[in-house]
Amino acid sequence: MLQNNNLSGSLKTNVYVKLVAYAALMLLVPIYFWATGSVWTMSDMVGKAAANQAWIGLTYMSSVPYGVITAAILTLCAIGLARGRVDWRVVVLLCAVSQVGTQAIKSGVKRLVKEPRPYVVALHKANVPEQLGYAPDSFYAQTKDTKREMIRATAFDDDTRTVADYQQDELGYSFPSGHTSFAVSWVLLFAGLLCGQMGVVAWGFQAALSVWAAAMLFSRVRLGMHFPIDLFAATLICLVWHGWIFGWVLPKLQKRFQAA
Repeated sequence: MLQNNNLSGSLKTNVYVKLVAYAALMLLVPIYFWATGSVWTMSDMVGKAAANQAWIGLTYMSSVPYGVITAAILTLCAIGLARGRVDWRVVVLLCAVSQVGTQAIKSGVKRLVKEPRPYVVALHKANVPEQLGYAPDSFYAQTKDTKREMIRATAFDDDTRTVADYQQDELGYSFPSGHTSFAVSWVLLFAGLLCGQMGVVAWGFQAALSVWAAAMLFSRVRLGMHFPIDLFAATLICLVWHGWIFGWVLPKLQKRFQAA
C-alpha cells in the first residue's frame, strides 16, 4: 500500500509496472484501428442512429461542461477509495495535477502540430469548401460559422446529420486527443493510487473505469474526431506524466501534508 511518506523502492516499481500495464490496455484501442485498416467516412454513420447517439453521449462525458461533472465524481471516488492511505488533500491535488497537466500539454502540442481532424480531411477530399465557394483545403482558415456550414454540408440524412451536429461542437485540431488524455489520466491516476489494494471494490472500480476509458477512445475514432495516432500519442503522454506524478509529486505532497 502507499505509505504516508516516500514510496519505497519496491512499491514505486510496482506503481510503474501497473501504470505501464494499464496504459498498454488503452493502447489496444488505436492498435485495433490500425490492424483493421479503419478509415473514417461519413457514410459509415448511415443506419447506425442508436450507436451514433450512444457514442456521442459517451464522449460528452469528457467534454466541457459535462467533463467537469465527471471529474468531480471521479475525484470523490478517489478520495473514498484512497481513504486511510492517502490524505484527501493530496488526492485532490493529484487529480488537479493529473488533469491540468495533461490537458495543458495536449493544448500546446495541438497548436504546434495543427493536424486536421478526420472529418476535416474527409470534407476536403469531397471538395466541400469549393462547392460552397471557398478556397480548397481552407477549413481551418475560416470563421466558426463557416466551418459549421462546411460540416453541415457533409450530412445527407438523419443519421449523418446527428454526427455532423456533434462535430460542429469541436472545430479544433486533432493531435493529440484531449478526450483520450482526460480518460486515460483517470485510469492511470487510480492505478497508482490503488496500487497494492487487492479488494474487490478497488479492482472492480478500476476494471469498470478501464472499460469506460477504452470506450471513450473508441468513440473518438468512430465519430471522425481523431486518428488512431492521436489516441496513441495522448496515452503515452499520460503515461510519462503520471510516472512523474507518482515518482516525484506524490512523495513531495505526502511529506508536506504529513508535516502539517
